[in-house]
Amino acid sequence: MNPAKDYSLDDIRGDIVHLGHLIDEVMSKLLEIDHGTLQAGNKHYIDRACAFTWVARDLAERIEEGFSEARRADKDRRPTSTTHNSGSQDIPSLYREMLAIENRYIEAQTDEEVDSSHAVYVDLQSRIIAAEPKTPRDVAIQFIADTHNGDSDVSQIFEKRAREIARLNEFVDAAQEAGHA
Repeated sequence: MNPAKDYSLDDIRGDIVHLGHLIDEVMSKLLEIDHGTLQAGNKHYIDRACAFTWVARDLAERIEEGFSEARRADKDRRPTSTTHNSGSQDIPSLYREMLAIENRYIEAQTDEEVDSSHAVYVDLQSRIIAAEPKTPRDVAIQFIADTHNGDSDVSQIFEKRAREIARLNEFVDAAQEAGHA
C-alpha cells in the first residue's frame, strides 16, 4: 500500500482476497505435514494450527462474499451518479476521483457496479472539462481527462474552451498583434 494514496474500498477488497489466498497457502502447507512422524505434543500444536487456519480461511471467505453485498447496500443509500457531488469542485480533486474510479478492479465488480462506476466517471469527466481552469496544471488535467490520457481526439467542447483561454492570454494577443503567431 502506498501511504500517500488513500486506502479505498477496492484496496480493502483486494487485501481480503490476498489474505484468503495466503491463508489457503498456509493451510496447504500444514496439511502437507506427515502427522505420522510427529511427536504427540507437536501433533497437538499442528492440529490446533490447522483448526485456527480453517477458521481464519472461512472468515476471510465470509468477509469476501459479504463485501460486494455490503458495497451494494451502501451504494443504495448514497445519491446516484446523476447527483454525484464531491466535497470539492476544483479540477485536481475531481481528477483524483476520476482516477480512483479508473483504477478500480473491474473484474471484482458486478455489471451493475461497472455501469454505475462508468456513469460517475463520465459525470466527473464532463465536470472537469466544464470547470473554469485556474492554473496551467488545471488545463493539462482537462486535456488528459478529455482525451482519455491521450488515447482519443480532443472534444469540440475542450477545443473551444482552449481557444477561449488562448484568446484571453495577453501574451498570445500581443504576439498576434506583432505578427509573430
